[in-house]
Amino acid sequence: MPNSPITVGFDIDDTLVFSSPSFNAVLNARDANGVNPYGANRRAVIGNPKAWEDLHSIHDAYVLPKAIGAQLLALHQRRGDRIHLITARFNVKGELLEKRMRDMFKLDLGGPVLFAAMKPKTELIKANGIQLYYGDSDSDIESAQAAGIHGVRVVRATNAIEYDKLPTNGKFGEDVLIDSDR
Repeated sequence: MPNSPITVGFDIDDTLVFSSPSFNAVLNARDANGVNPYGANRRAVIGNPKAWEDLHSIHDAYVLPKAIGAQLLALHQRRGDRIHLITARFNVKGELLEKRMRDMFKLDLGGPVLFAAMKPKTELIKANGIQLYYGDSDSDIESAQAAGIHGVRVVRATNAIEYDKLPTNGKFGEDVLIDSDR
């Protein structure tokens, strides 16, 4: 790592925080009729703006900080690095997520949380001059490498919610932080 400050980026879910409880609350919500009010299936729920609004305003209260996330953020803050948070989430009441991250980690961010809306993060990484990016998913590492920078893998917790595609740590030759699943 260079001696002078750099611009770093972090994914949020399963990198900085264990967010499965909040996502499970949305994916498994049921009304009085036993129906998920956000949609009939996972795809419908993910595409529903009300689900994202409630995730950010209600259900993110269940999010827990990962020890490695707090340690990495503290390291980069001590170095004087500029920190950006990039999430695949949709920006529906996103200011609530930003406030939660600032408060949870006592963060001085280099700008607002950046929302990729389920698209690759490559352009957001480039546009913000990020030089080093931490993430848990294959797409996080692919986005960093496509932007021409070093991606570092944070290991997803073994009890994280099931995604469509499980990550393969080290698949792209990236550095993998051992014991970073907690």
